[in-house]
Amino acid sequence: MSSPNYATAQKGPSSPASNNNNNPNASAKLPGARRRSLFKANGMPGSPKEARAHRISQDAHERKRQREQLIMGKRFRTLVDDDYEDSGTESEYESNPSEVAELEAALAGSESECLKGLKMLSSRLISPSRSLEKYILVGSCVPQLMRLIHSPNSEIQLQATWCITNIAAGSAELCTKIMGAVPFLIQSLKANNCDLADQAAWAIGNIAAEGPQFREELAKQGVTPPLVGLLNQEHSSRLTQTVCFALSNLARCPSAAVRELFDADIGPKLMQHLDSHASLDVLKEVFWVLVYITAGDINYAQRLIEEQDVIAALVPQLAKFADQGSAALPLIRTLGNVSAISEATADRVLAFPEILKQLLHWVAESPARTVKKEGLWVLSNLTAGTKTQVNKVLKQDTVAILTQIMGHDAFDIRREAAFSLLNIANHGSDYFNSLNLKALVPAFLDFFKTNATEFVRMALHFFMLLVTENSQGVDMLKSIDGAIDLIESATLLDDEDIRHTTHLLMDRYYNEHIEPEIVRVV
Repeated sequence: MSSPNYATAQKGPSSPASNNNNNPNASAKLPGARRRSLFKANGMPGSPKEARAHRISQDAHERKRQREQLIMGKRFRTLVDDDYEDSGTESEYESNPSEVAELEAALAGSESECLKGLKMLSSRLISPSRSLEKYILVGSCVPQLMRLIHSPNSEIQLQATWCITNIAAGSAELCTKIMGAVPFLIQSLKANNCDLADQAAWAIGNIAAEGPQFREELAKQGVTPPLVGLLNQEHSSRLTQTVCFALSNLARCPSAAVRELFDADIGPKLMQHLDSHASLDVLKEVFWVLVYITAGDINYAQRLIEEQDVIAALVPQLAKFADQGSAALPLIRTLGNVSAISEATADRVLAFPEILKQLLHWVAESPARTVKKEGLWVLSNLTAGTKTQVNKVLKQDTVAILTQIMGHDAFDIRREAAFSLLNIANHGSDYFNSLNLKALVPAFLDFFKTNATEFVRMALHFFMLLVTENSQGVDMLKSIDGAIDLIESATLLDDEDIRHTTHLLMDRYYNEHIEPEIVRVV
């Protein structure tokens, strides 16, 4: 007996910086668009593929919001040269008007006074006071910095560029004020001064993170070729990391710079770092560039897969990041993106048993919640594919691990595991009945206790499969005290489809009249 199409879905691609609401053509370009296009805005999906597309559409906005909270697109640079990580610290105190006046005077003073003032300014810019913002927006700050970046003193040039970097890390209004420095930043990328090139790339990365109009302007001014040109193994590790930070922000969707990135031959230049003995910090930044490219225009993602064999190149990196906590996120996310593009790309992922084995390790063993959730998201993409693909997934201890999560982890992680379990179940009664139903029945009953619409939908999906695909399904429910009461509680939710499906399920339970058409809940 084949499964009725209630169904849950593949969760779709990660798109770490896309804002599809501002781009009407985005759905035609992003990975997974083949499935997204099947979604009908009105009515319930009529096939498993439409259901998958429905879930992708529902999930995209929330995933984007969570990703942007997790990974800040801009980075301040603090006074510690070797500290490359984002600074979450604020200035110890706010600059008052008199202190701003002193800064202004220092920038116009002698070289030593100027250097001292620039260092103080860059520090204050991490958390600017109103007085300091006024100095930037309507005062002489920007004209002074524009003069100082052309100073014959290389240290003054560097410190002034540092200030521009931190201004660009602020609001869009602040970022707009320093756009006049872009030609200098581009020239600095070409200069024989690695420290200045590093600072210029950092500033460009902050500008690119501000939005598509800023990325378009950067591309128009020609930032891409010299930036990609710095992806050279001869450069320092820090410079490579900063360049990749800037490139990942330029590659954010929507972006006019992606075509220029490929025109500048970014593919092989990225791959050379995967082939090298690069540090984990460098690899992590390279992975973020791959994340943004594979989350964007499907044609460029396909070029990385087919021309650069990026999936195979990622395999040797799995062991390096096996126990690196959240540092593994961009690697996992890249795998999720490519697995969501098409069944063919999912086949490429599953062609390497090491990938699935490592995914399951992260899902089962990682202490980092974000890593577990990302790994489960990749599994949900793979289990929404063909039966052949699902069979490959089931050769590992996938179901046992997912079942364990359903019984013990927090609800947000259980939700991620439930997607894969329901995707497996959707492939037919044999797949459904191969699950550990004794453990999963009480686990899905717990979903009703959340009173959350999405959890209830998933639980109803599971129990409709239980009573239609398993001859003992109703008896299993009747053997659990309070089960039908939990199910009945779903009728109190303000969702017509949920209430209707709940009544159908209760009719099955009480062996009453069953309507010929079962409403699908996704």
